[in-house]
Amino acid sequence: AGYYQINASVLFDTNGTCPDIYISLYKNNSMVKMGRRLNASSGGNLTLDYLSLDVNAIVYLNGTTDYIEIFGYASLVGGVSTAPTFGPFTNQANVYCSGFYIRPA
Repeated sequence: AGYYQINASVLFDTNGTCPDIYISLYKNNSMVKMGRRLNASSGGNLTLDYLSLDVNAIVYLNGTTDYIEIFGYASLVGGVSTAPTFGPFTNQANVYCSGFYIRPA
């Protein structure tokens, strides 16, 4: 049991579109923190082909039943025909997650 530094990153292939994308950190099926979010209505046109979103937080875990999940989200918006996807690679380079014990409770 104690406090942990949790870090995660997801690489998106935006296909040069204007997607709605975000990354979130969950503890026990409840959102702890949403990382950077981009969407078409607030971000304008996105011309980058690849975009990495990150989320970082210090989270208390009880050492027995608590668990962490990382979610990435991508969708079509603005009438574009090619949906964003999770990165251009076929290996683990698209998603990164780490957790480090900081101190006891």
